[in-house]
Amino acid sequence: MFLFRICCYGVPGKDLCDPSKIKVPIQCHFGNLDSHVGFSDPSTANALEQSLKEGNVPYEFHRYDGLGHGFFNDLPEAIALLDSLGSKYDRDPESIDLAWSRVYAFLKQHLTDA
Repeated sequence: MFLFRICCYGVPGKDLCDPSKIKVPIQCHFGNLDSHVGFSDPSTANALEQSLKEGNVPYEFHRYDGLGHGFFNDLPEAIALLDSLGSKYDRDPESIDLAWSRVYAFLKQHLTDA
Protein backbone atom coordinates (compact mmCIF):
# COMPACT_ATOMS: atom_id res chain seq x y z
CA MET A 1 0.00 0.00 0.00
CA PHE A 2 1.31 3.43 -0.93
CA LEU A 3 1.25 6.09 1.77
CA PHE A 4 2.25 8.84 -0.67
CA ARG A 5 3.61 9.39 -4.18
CA ILE A 6 6.38 11.54 -5.61
CA CYS A 7 6.16 12.42 -9.29
CA CYS A 8 9.35 13.64 -10.95
CA TYR A 9 8.69 15.10 -14.37
CA GLY A 10 6.26 12.66 -15.88
CA VAL A 11 2.54 11.99 -16.10
CA PRO A 12 1.06 8.57 -16.98
CA GLY A 13 -1.60 8.54 -19.65
CA LYS A 14 -5.25 8.63 -18.56
CA ASP A 15 -5.53 5.00 -19.72
CA LEU A 16 -3.09 4.06 -16.93
CA CYS A 17 -4.12 6.41 -14.15
CA ASP A 18 -6.69 9.07 -13.38
CA PRO A 19 -4.80 11.49 -11.11
CA SER A 20 -8.04 12.93 -9.73
CA LYS A 21 -8.68 9.56 -8.05
CA ILE A 22 -5.43 9.48 -6.08
CA LYS A 23 -6.18 9.28 -2.37
CA VAL A 24 -2.68 9.66 -0.92
CA PRO A 25 -0.54 12.82 -0.76
CA ILE A 26 1.49 13.48 -3.89
CA GLN A 27 4.45 15.73 -4.56
CA CYS A 28 5.30 16.78 -8.13
CA HIS A 29 8.45 18.26 -9.70
CA PHE A 30 8.54 19.67 -13.25
CA GLY A 31 11.01 21.78 -15.22
CA ASN A 32 9.35 24.70 -16.99
CA LEU A 33 11.47 24.07 -20.11
CA ASP A 34 10.57 20.39 -20.39
CA SER A 35 9.89 19.57 -24.02
CA HIS A 36 8.35 16.08 -23.72
CA VAL A 37 4.90 16.99 -25.03
CA GLY A 38 2.10 14.93 -23.52
CA PHE A 39 4.32 13.54 -20.77
CA SER A 40 6.04 16.30 -18.84
CA ASP A 41 5.87 19.59 -20.74
CA PRO A 42 4.36 22.62 -18.96
CA SER A 43 0.85 22.17 -20.42
CA THR A 44 0.81 18.51 -19.32
CA ALA A 45 2.02 19.55 -15.86
CA ASN A 46 -0.75 22.18 -15.74
CA ALA A 47 -3.34 19.54 -16.63
CA LEU A 48 -2.03 17.24 -13.90
CA GLU A 49 -2.23 20.00 -11.32
CA GLN A 50 -5.77 20.87 -12.40
CA SER A 51 -6.81 17.21 -12.14
CA LEU A 52 -5.34 17.00 -8.62
CA LYS A 53 -7.22 20.16 -7.61
CA GLU A 54 -10.50 18.89 -9.04
CA GLY A 55 -10.08 15.56 -7.23
CA ASN A 56 -9.27 17.26 -3.91
CA VAL A 57 -6.03 15.28 -3.84
CA PRO A 58 -3.56 16.44 -1.17
CA TYR A 59 -0.59 17.62 -3.22
CA GLU A 60 2.48 19.83 -3.51
CA PHE A 61 3.45 21.04 -6.98
CA HIS A 62 6.91 22.42 -7.69
CA ARG A 63 8.03 23.98 -10.96
CA TYR A 64 11.58 24.95 -11.76
CA ASP A 65 12.32 27.88 -14.08
CA GLY A 66 15.02 27.50 -16.70
CA LEU A 67 15.18 23.70 -16.40
CA GLY A 68 14.09 20.87 -18.64
CA HIS A 69 13.32 17.19 -18.31
CA GLY A 70 15.39 15.18 -15.85
CA PHE A 71 16.88 18.27 -14.30
CA PHE A 72 17.71 16.76 -10.94
CA ASN A 73 19.10 13.46 -12.13
CA ASP A 74 22.77 14.38 -12.43
CA LEU A 75 24.16 10.89 -13.03
CA PRO A 76 26.40 10.80 -16.13
CA GLU A 77 24.24 8.05 -17.69
CA ALA A 78 21.10 10.14 -17.27
CA ILE A 79 22.73 13.22 -18.78
CA ALA A 80 23.90 11.16 -21.80
CA LEU A 81 20.41 9.71 -22.28
CA LEU A 82 18.77 13.13 -22.05
CA ASP A 83 21.28 14.51 -24.56
CA SER A 84 20.49 11.66 -26.97
CA LEU A 85 16.77 12.46 -26.67
CA GLY A 86 17.36 16.12 -27.42
CA SER A 87 16.25 17.23 -23.96
CA LYS A 88 17.31 20.57 -22.63
CA TYR A 89 19.49 19.75 -19.66
CA ASP A 90 20.83 22.56 -17.53
CA ARG A 91 22.75 21.46 -14.48
CA ASP A 92 21.78 23.81 -11.71
CA PRO A 93 23.10 22.61 -8.35
CA GLU A 94 20.91 25.04 -6.39
CA SER A 95 17.72 23.75 -8.04
CA ILE A 96 18.85 20.15 -7.57
CA ASP A 97 19.46 20.81 -3.87
CA LEU A 98 16.10 22.58 -3.57
CA ALA A 99 14.25 19.70 -5.23
CA TRP A 100 15.94 17.09 -3.01
CA SER A 101 15.27 19.15 0.12
CA ARG A 102 11.58 19.24 -0.82
CA VAL A 103 11.57 15.47 -1.41
CA TYR A 104 13.26 14.80 1.94
CA ALA A 105 10.83 17.08 3.80
CA PHE A 106 7.86 15.38 2.13
CA LEU A 107 9.21 11.92 3.00
CA LYS A 108 9.92 12.97 6.58
CA GLN A 109 6.40 14.35 6.97
CA HIS A 110 4.59 11.39 5.47
CA LEU A 111 6.76 8.62 6.86
CA THR A 112 6.39 10.16 10.31
CA ASP A 113 2.60 10.26 9.84
CA ALA A 114 2.52 6.54 8.91
